[in-house]
Amino acid sequence: MKPGDVQTIPVGQDYLILRADKAAPAGIPPLGRIKPQVTRLARLEKADPPAVEIARLYQAARPQFNVAKYESYFDDLSQLDVKTAAGKKTASIR
Repeated sequence: MKPGDVQTIPVGQDYLILRADKAAPAGIPPLGRIKPQVTRLARLEKADPPAVEIARLYQAARPQFNVAKYESYFDDLSQLDVKTAAGKKTASIR
């Protein structure tokens, strides 16, 4: 589609109407322009899942609870077993 072109696409009983406002060159944009997005996505790809990170931080902190009524809420976290399988970390209760 060129700028200004309109296209109608039937979708079930309805129609989707598209209009091109501007054209962008095809291809991969220069790295300098998309480097922040690429860096962020790479870091997210390598990051541990949230449950694993929470378990790791909890186990590293080794919190002590003085109030017995709240201690039971965290029993399952102290029993978590963090494993790495196929390059991915998972957390499960022992």
